[in-house]
Amino acid sequence: MRKSGAVRIGIVLLLAIIAAGVFAVVGRADDPNIVSLGSSAKPAFIDPNGFVLWSASWQDNDNRTFTHARVEITIPAGWTLDSSDPSGCTRTGTLVQCEKGTLHFGDVVSQSVRLHSDGDTGDQPILGSLIVYEGPGNPGRANRIPADPTSTRVLTPTEHQNQAGDCSSGDTFGTTAGAGNSETTATGPATNALCTPITIIERPRNNPSEFCLQGVTCVNDIVTTDAAQVPTAPIQLMIIFRQTTSHDLIFTSSVGQFEVLACTDPNASPDACWTDRRFRQQSATWFVNWSGVDPTWTG
Repeated sequence: MRKSGAVRIGIVLLLAIIAAGVFAVVGRADDPNIVSLGSSAKPAFIDPNGFVLWSASWQDNDNRTFTHARVEITIPAGWTLDSSDPSGCTRTGTLVQCEKGTLHFGDVVSQSVRLHSDGDTGDQPILGSLIVYEGPGNPGRANRIPADPTSTRVLTPTEHQNQAGDCSSGDTFGTTAGAGNSETTATGPATNALCTPITIIERPRNNPSEFCLQGVTCVNDIVTTDAAQVPTAPIQLMIIFRQTTSHDLIFTSSVGQFEVLACTDPNASPDACWTDRRFRQQSATWFVNWSGVDPTWTG
């Protein structure tokens, strides 16, 4: 009898342990029904002293009211908070906090912050969560709803020679001058948005027909730029090709392939178009207005 009683006790304990494990996996039954709608850190790589735009959003699908909601963002050590949308976020060390007040059913919480790198290179993680507190039914219990992890890569000085990335708000950035046969700078428009993520990649061409018009022999490097679409004001590029006598600038993207023409107005029409160009014995410099479609440039 003692043996069977011990067996019964052992079975009960085992079932309790299993139930506790299942409960730990699925979470509490009264956890809030708030879902992450997505998160991002753009651009994917930035200059050693560049800016990145982090954004995330959540939706409240719970019938309860949640109080003292806030977004918490953990940023790399040494980074700083430049600006936020909605505004009012504050930073203490590596923690950025953005107060959101009370949440009700159907509310969508969105937050964007422009962050400034301190120059430490490599992958830099940025983690965000929505924190809410329950109401009278379970007062004081905090709930954390994490956004998907994000990161951006800070370029090393060697990588930065022919790559550049920044989240520009009227700022100019670019690849290292004199590092190769091409040099590109970009100036993002000053808009109501926090900034415009832009990247630049330069590389030598593999053959004379790569990204080139049919029947044309191309000799210049291939420059690839990528950015968010900017509908109101153009991104301004300056592209320098060295060791060349080419007088053509060729645009290739998902919208088509064509020779870039002179602008007819200041708002990148046609898109893309050049506002100025200068040719010397062994170089060509192009000043381009561009709306953000992801092209390659060559000639």
